[in-house]
Amino acid sequence: MGFFSTPAFLKIADWAAEQDRAGVVKGFVSPMNADLGGGIQEVVLHDIFGVDVTEDPNTPVSRAMGMRQPAFARARGILLSVLTRSPLVAWRGAERLEPQPKWLSRTDTGISPQKRMADSLDDVFWRKHALWIVLRGGTGTTSGTDVDAAPSPLSVAKLGPILDAVHMPYDLWKFDTFGNVIVSLGPDRWSEPLPVGSYIVFEGFQDGLLAMAASVIRTSDGIQRSIAARAKSPVPLIDLHLTEAMGLTRAEKEQLRADWVRARNDPDGAVAVTPHNVEVNALGSDTSEFLDQARNSQRLDAANMTQLPAGLLDGTTSTASLTYSTKEGNRVEFLDYGLNMWRTVFESRLSMDDVTPAGTRIEIDLTELFEVPAEGTGPVLED
Repeated sequence: MGFFSTPAFLKIADWAAEQDRAGVVKGFVSPMNADLGGGIQEVVLHDIFGVDVTEDPNTPVSRAMGMRQPAFARARGILLSVLTRSPLVAWRGAERLEPQPKWLSRTDTGISPQKRMADSLDDVFWRKHALWIVLRGGTGTTSGTDVDAAPSPLSVAKLGPILDAVHMPYDLWKFDTFGNVIVSLGPDRWSEPLPVGSYIVFEGFQDGLLAMAASVIRTSDGIQRSIAARAKSPVPLIDLHLTEAMGLTRAEKEQLRADWVRARNDPDGAVAVTPHNVEVNALGSDTSEFLDQARNSQRLDAANMTQLPAGLLDGTTSTASLTYSTKEGNRVEFLDYGLNMWRTVFESRLSMDDVTPAGTRIEIDLTELFEVPAEGTGPVLED
């Protein structure tokens, strides 16, 4: 199988976009790679029917469960808000390359470069790997190539310059037993290995969070469920104690309990009237403080798992824009440690010789993020 022609590439792009819009549980979805975070069976059973497929807390969870956890959703959102807004820029030494490779900022597909980056970061964030299918031009010497160095077989000079790239949804590709990339052709049907140079694989610097943070995500999900349950009945557990031997049947006891639950969920349910032969006993104490502490601990765990400052996940920092954050300590920690790990996944891979000519590198331009306005100033408003 050779490199993709323009019509074939655009057809793949349309197909990928259609499958991406269909989602995991709609239409046709290829089997997921079991080695990289679970299969479609787990997604359907757990997220649709609420069935827990395993008792092992370290078994990878589904993306849907991960996205339901506020701390992880915020961590992902912070990374997306920065990396999708910041453009990709090619450099040669200290000089910005001119002209810039067009495929960095535009595409002939129906998926924008920003959406391409967002989907790729999402895959790396949750599952460790992301895939781009690329369209290449004719081979030959390209601008920016070191003329004194003999081009390697995997250089741009040999493979041809990249003209366009499209993100491949995670469900539609996998690695075969030899590490080659294959894409789905239909249910239980996979292509021959794609030729080297027709794709780019991004590999995260840590395991995907669906596997690495599985126990943390499950614990967080349990806390969210407990909070939701207590919100419906925000008092300690209740025992309806019968003070007389009334001889109620099971059905009558269930009806008594159901009536009490329904009354407690009423807007005026804080006050109740009980019969003379029913005594209300509160079991234990109010656990709202414990749940608040548990939520805070989950934010700290999520911060450690995602390598982001915990202060950015505690909900106190303004979410309008990281550029205008007033917590300079969090900004510096975010830029120096958390963000660098995630941005380098893409910068290092896109700077390799099969993507850019030798001597050229691609970086994510974070100039806007470093520009912090003076405090107390805001946008100029018209009188």
